[in-house]
Amino acid sequence: MTSTTIVTIKSIERAIGTTITKDQNIFHIWLKKLENKNQNLDELNIGIDCKWDDDENTLSILQLCVNSNCLIFQLRRSEYVPFSLVELLNNPSYTFTGIGINKTCEELRFLMRNPTSQMVELGDLAVEKGYCTKENRGLGLVELAEIVLKKKVDEDYQDVGMRRWDEKDLSDNQIKCACIDGFLAFEIGRVLREQEN
Repeated sequence: MTSTTIVTIKSIERAIGTTITKDQNIFHIWLKKLENKNQNLDELNIGIDCKWDDDENTLSILQLCVNSNCLIFQLRRSEYVPFSLVELLNNPSYTFTGIGINKTCEELRFLMRNPTSQMVELGDLAVEKGYCTKENRGLGLVELAEIVLKKKVDEDYQDVGMRRWDEKDLSDNQIKCACIDGFLAFEIGRVLREQEN
């Protein structure tokens, strides 16, 4: 499955261009477009999130987001891991922000030379910037969005149900959920990283 769609996040008033694919060539094209749009930046913040299949605890979906561009890569369905993904994850000019970064790094360790060098845990960053205490740094993306972005996004989620993330065709609700999570990982990271301590 390769498709492109627009996901609207009503609470944040954003429309996110979303590409869903398992094709390494489509991944490469998405990445090149992203790099061309952001070539004047010394450092790029990329939101990163993952979806696992609970019964096997296996990484199925990798979501990457910058500004209004989201990629949902069906890692488990891909025949090969794109080399451009390896290059992306190891580029020192990029910083990846998300929730559960340690688990993400553990899953992606075979792709990364130094798995924690440019990975930033949003909960820890929210504590550092004074938005959370150490006791509640384990909040999820929805809770952090309410605290950091001052937006309630929970109404934008629809019930994803118990569908598996490794299915060939993701449901519209799964795509929306994955896109929102990727975008929130980006936007919360961007806002927090731009603030002075």
